[in-house]
Amino acid sequence: MAAFRQHLAFSCALGAGYAVALRYVNFEPVHAALAGALCGVSGMLPDLDSDSGRPVRELFGLLAAVVPLFLLRRLERIGLTPEGTILVL
Repeated sequence: MAAFRQHLAFSCALGAGYAVALRYVNFEPVHAALAGALCGVSGMLPDLDSDSGRPVRELFGLLAAVVPLFLLRRLERIGLTPEGTILVL
């Protein structure tokens, strides 16, 4: 499991550096932060086939939190009320 921690720590450090570098060359703050976060999360990818299953649990937990956020605007556009959106999600 040490490889998982090392991969994740190194990719998070690279992601933070990448976000700072993008911001330095005048990228939008949101885009720089998103690029850095994606770089950090990608540190789990080399360990997805590990025997412990921890990277898979972490990735699916992250996806379970993020995917409904992507659906909010789409459900709002089709005319659902806030209560209806909560029922759908």
